[in-house]
Amino acid sequence: MENTQQAAPADDAPEGFVQAGRPDIDGWFKAEKGATVHGVCVDRMRVEGMNHTPDYPQYDDIVLVKLKKPITASLKGDETKDLQPGDVLAVRCSHALKNLLLYVAHQGEVWFKVQGKEGIGKGRTVWKIDFRANPRAKKAKPPPIFDAATIAAEDAGDDIPF
Repeated sequence: MENTQQAAPADDAPEGFVQAGRPDIDGWFKAEKGATVHGVCVDRMRVEGMNHTPDYPQYDDIVLVKLKKPITASLKGDETKDLQPGDVLAVRCSHALKNLLLYVAHQGEVWFKVQGKEGIGKGRTVWKIDFRANPRAKKAKPPPIFDAATIAAEDAGDDIPF
């Protein structure tokens, strides 16, 4: 995936080179009725889930969306920040937003709006989200996540001396 965000000049980087790593996260998406996101999926990552324990590892997929429209995002604690077009919003791929992962590989343009909560029985609720993608956006299997466990498993048995 290409990130064409102009990086701060490094002393030894050739002139004109652009940042190719993961972009900085400017804020996190918090689902609330009426919240709307419009942007381009630029990367993905995985973080420990809220119920993660050593005995029950759980990870959440996160998609980084470069915004086309402003939104108020969450920061640490109860702080919020107004993000502008070009800023990067981290979006947790809940059940309603799993399809975001399909648009990362080709940097697809997406739009979604939180409609509200929907009851699923036994007092539980889930967010109902209207999710749409630009018809020109290509779907693809999401790029792989390389965490320490995956790398260790792949390295076991190879003949590379390092």
